[in-house]
Amino acid sequence: MKYGLLYYKDTDNIGDDIQTYAQKRFLPRIDYLIDREKIGMFIPEKKELVSVIMNGWYLHNKVAWPPSPYINPLLISMHFTTNKRLNGNYFWLNDRGGKYLNENGPIGCRDKESQRLLSQNKIENYFSGCLTLTIKPFDEIKKSNYICLVDVCDQIVDKVKKSTDLPIKIISHNVAPKSYSQKTIEDRMNNVENLLKVYQKAHLVITTRLHAMLPSIALGTPVIYIKEENYEKDRLDTFTKFVDSYIKNDFINMDIKKILSEPKRIDPKFKEIANKLEIECQKFIERKVSKILPPLNEYKILVDDRNYYAALYESCLKQSINNIKEADNYFRLKEERDSIIEKLKNDNSKQISNLNNIIDEQEKRLKNILNSRTYKIALKIRKIFKPILLIKNRYNKK
Repeated sequence: MKYGLLYYKDTDNIGDDIQTYAQKRFLPRIDYLIDREKIGMFIPEKKELVSVIMNGWYLHNKVAWPPSPYINPLLISMHFTTNKRLNGNYFWLNDRGGKYLNENGPIGCRDKESQRLLSQNKIENYFSGCLTLTIKPFDEIKKSNYICLVDVCDQIVDKVKKSTDLPIKIISHNVAPKSYSQKTIEDRMNNVENLLKVYQKAHLVITTRLHAMLPSIALGTPVIYIKEENYEKDRLDTFTKFVDSYIKNDFINMDIKKILSEPKRIDPKFKEIANKLEIECQKFIERKVSKILPPLNEYKILVDDRNYYAALYESCLKQSINNIKEADNYFRLKEERDSIIEKLKNDNSKQISNLNNIIDEQEKRLKNILNSRTYKIALKIRKIFKPILLIKNRYNKK
C-alpha cells in the first residue's frame, strides 16, 4: 500500500499545517504529497491505490470534489464550514459529492456544526473530534514561565501586559501564501514542530485560534480561549469545555491577575477523544484494501477538464474573497469611526458641560456685582466724572 500526506499548499494559516503534522505521525512513510485543494485532480505515478487520512477544513475549491478514485480515504476529523460567504451553498455535498461521502462513510466530524450540516444533507456521520488532540508531548521539554499570546487583539495584549510580570511571546498563525507555498514539506513540518515546542514549554497560551488551543491541550499546556460575542458555539464549545474560555470584552474588563498566575488545568477527558482517534487511524493504516481503478490516461482527460474549471472557480473565489475583505474592512473602519465619534461626543459633552458650569458661575458673579451697593455708587460717580473726562480729552488733543 502507498500512502499520501494531505496538506494545503497555498495556506495562509499555519493551523492547516498543524493538522497535516497530526496525520503525518500515523503514516509509515510518505509516497505522495496531495494538495487538499486539488484532491480530485490527484493522479499517482502508476495505477495504484494511495491511502490518505483526510482530516482538515473543507473546502475552497469545490470543483476538486469528490476526491480522486486513486485515493483510499479515511474520512475523519473533517470540518465542513457553514460560512455561506465563502461557500455559497453545498451543491458539492449532493449528487456525486454526497454519494462519495456515503460510500466511504460514516464521516468522522471534527465538530457538532459539521455533523449538523452532513445530517441535513442525509450523509451518515459521527463525532470524531480533531486529530490535533493526538499530538504527543515532546521529550526533554522543561516548562518555562512565559505566556504565549496567539493572534489576539491589541487590547488583550495591553491587558495581559498590565496584569502580569511574566514574559510574553506574541505569536501569529498567519503566513504569506505566496512565499510559504514555496517551502518544502520538511521545512513546513519543522516549523510546526518548533512552534509546538514553544507551546509545550509555555506557562499559558492565550489565543483566538482553534489550532493553537487544541495542540496546546494535547501538549498539556493550560489555555485561555478568547471568543467573540457571537462566536460559533457548535464549532467551538465541543473543545472549549476542556480549557478556560472567555468572551473577549468580558476578559478585557475583568481582573485577570489570578488566572494568569494560576491558570486552569486541562480537563483530561480530552484523552477519550484522542484515544479513539488513534485507534481509528491505526486500524486504517493496517487495513488492506483492493479496488478497481480507472486507466490513468482516461482519468487524465477528466483531470484536464477539472483543472480548467478549478482555475476558473479559484479566480472567481479570489475575487469574491477580496470583495468580502473589502466589505469587512469597510465595516471595521465604520465601527472605528463611529467609536471615535462617540468618544468625541462624550469628551466634548464633558468639555461643554464644564464650560456651561463656568459660564453659570460667571453669570452668578456678574449678577451679584450688578446688584451690589458698590457697583451702584460707581455708576453714579462715573456719570459725574464722564463730562469732565470728555473735556479733558479734548484739551489734551489741542
